Amino acid sequence: MYHKKYGWLETNISLDSEEQILNYCNIIARRVGRQITTLHPLLDAHLLTGDRANAVLFPISTKGHTI
Repeated sequence: MYHKKYGWLETNISLDSEEQILNYCNIIARRVGRQITTLHPLLDAHLLTGDRANAVLFPISTKGHTI
């Protein structure tokens, strides 16, 4: 995770499967009125809370889906 003030931070959060990551990506995309698919594998969203979320799917991210 990258923080504006502190830089790269370690996290203990992990998801069990690629399907679970894709599900969370879809939830985030729906909340901002967008889609994330293999045809559009990049998502850069500003949430209603003011937070920013990025998601990248497998064709672009060679190590698997990322949030």
